[in-house]
Amino acid sequence: MSFWKVDSKLAIAQKSVSVPSENGLSYTENQKIVIKIDPSVEYFQPSESYVQFRLKLSLPGASKTRLQLNERIGGHALLNHVRILSGTGVLLEEIQNYNVLCYLMYTYDTNNTKERKRSMFERTTMYNPACASTHGSTQLNNNSCVDNPYFKDGKDLEFVYVKVCLPLVGSGIFGNNKIFPTMLTQGLQLEITMEEAAKCVQRLCTVAPTFVDRIVTNAASGTARLPRVNTVGTAALAKGWKKDAQFTVTAVSKANPAVMTVTANTDVGALTDGTKLTSAAVTPDSANDVGELVNTAANLYVKSTATPNQYQLYTDAALTIALDTSAASGAAGSGGTVQVDGFVKQSVIYLDKAQNNITSVNKCPFVVGEKLRIGTQGGSNVIANITDLGSISNIEMGAGTYATYVKITLKAGVTPTGGSDFTTASVLFSNSFKEADFKPGYTVDEVELVMQQIIMPKGYTATMMKNMKEKGMMRYDFVGYTNYKHSVVSTDTQATLQLPLQNSRAKSVLCLPLDSSSYTATQRVEDDDASAFKGIKDGIIEYRFNVDQKLNPDRPVPLSKLSSGSIEQQYLIELEKGLSQSGIQPTSFRNFENNFCVSRALALQGGSMDARGKNIDIQLSYGTATKNKLWNIWCAHIRSIVVKQNDISVQV
Repeated sequence: MSFWKVDSKLAIAQKSVSVPSENGLSYTENQKIVIKIDPSVEYFQPSESYVQFRLKLSLPGASKTRLQLNERIGGHALLNHVRILSGTGVLLEEIQNYNVLCYLMYTYDTNNTKERKRSMFERTTMYNPACASTHGSTQLNNNSCVDNPYFKDGKDLEFVYVKVCLPLVGSGIFGNNKIFPTMLTQGLQLEITMEEAAKCVQRLCTVAPTFVDRIVTNAASGTARLPRVNTVGTAALAKGWKKDAQFTVTAVSKANPAVMTVTANTDVGALTDGTKLTSAAVTPDSANDVGELVNTAANLYVKSTATPNQYQLYTDAALTIALDTSAASGAAGSGGTVQVDGFVKQSVIYLDKAQNNITSVNKCPFVVGEKLRIGTQGGSNVIANITDLGSISNIEMGAGTYATYVKITLKAGVTPTGGSDFTTASVLFSNSFKEADFKPGYTVDEVELVMQQIIMPKGYTATMMKNMKEKGMMRYDFVGYTNYKHSVVSTDTQATLQLPLQNSRAKSVLCLPLDSSSYTATQRVEDDDASAFKGIKDGIIEYRFNVDQKLNPDRPVPLSKLSSGSIEQQYLIELEKGLSQSGIQPTSFRNFENNFCVSRALALQGGSMDARGKNIDIQLSYGTATKNKLWNIWCAHIRSIVVKQNDISVQV
């Protein structure tokens, strides 16, 4: 190379080549995908290549609720373990917990432009203003029940096939922008182990709250996004669902069964069959009057007639024993009052359109067959008076007065017990996750690796092969990630994690403490907290690194303010250095609290450190920890593929 002379340039061509998987046509959780790249491809551009497939989610059994892949990493959530081997079987790169690494990358390397691009190709999802909350809640990217790529719009649950194109951003080889010489490694073999479905999928944030410790009697977050009740049955608009309603009696006949006529009460609308009455005060009430027979009845239930506001009276809930007033020798009932004993049984609920933009069937987050609950949020964010409503039989727009409101019809009428009135502040949320057969799944098919093959000019390959035979050597460098795992129990408040790094050119370490508790599919999906991928603080107070008998930094990095929602400046500085040095561009710290990471740059300005034989550990101090944790500690380092004649080796 000369400062005074322009380097020679090579005229190259590029074309797309698709390499299908070879060990099956379709795949599901915990299965392995194998893709073999033939040496005839010779050269390809890794950073412009991607894995392409079709995906369809599933929810067998009686459970019904909308699901999607993790909103932040989309299709990457499906990839648990990625291995890249040479054509001769030499392991070139291995990424354990690939999806956790991608979740870390996409937490900090993100902006609106990148999010939009990822939503188109990698099937992440974005915040949809059409489904926005009207109560000032945070904007979450899994709120969309309209135009969601994973299911059809409408009242019925119907998952659809979605095309996914995944650049392997967590791989050093496939994330590299340097051309890869496939011919020198005698081809490549890509192996992908699929993740458990329950860890990949999540519900919509608009169908259920998140209860602390997954206990419904604890405080809940996310209630601002839930649908609200407007009214029920034939009650007037904005009345909610009231209890202990009183009706004015205008007549009670001498008949078997007795027929009672009342004045309409718009607070609750018409009484439904089986509604129990109490505190009957029908007049006149003298001996042998109809009023006396009604008022002294031990139990009183109503059955509707063809005439509005007119009901037959029975003395049992099954409506088989009529209240016989035909033999009364006194006067018929002509006045007084009766009161409903608690709530009127209802099977129709109208959603409030003024809250959370639920103005059409498509904007309703629930589906037919989904099981619902109703409750009222009280003090300390605790949802009280929770009542199971059973499953939905239909979702449609109302008629007449209710024409602009979404109408939910339940499979059976429900009578809430206890509690107080449900108002327009009361929330509806899904309970379908509690079904015994709740087990989400997915199917992946048409898997292929789309490669951008580079076609070199004539003579280039021959010259390179000639140089290799003359004791030449090819070295291909890339930044890889090796995962060192450590477990820490919740009772260990002072922990020291030894990092047995065996990397000759280590750049930084990224440490994520994952919740290692065993969760069911119900717990993972219902709580909607991405617990399989994100780091948790769990009451951590401070940390420091010990690198080769030297404290780095020389004082502990405080973390106690993070638990209260505040910011620790030194922590963020260390985090930014560690991310940048590992090749992750730290463009956003918006979600640093939701994906806790401890990092340490082992060198600066793109440099590296020989970590072999050095004593490196991280010292952790916890306050009150409640979770067992599995620390995923990635060492970002430079790996080299060295090819000498017919020998392939990897230097780490």
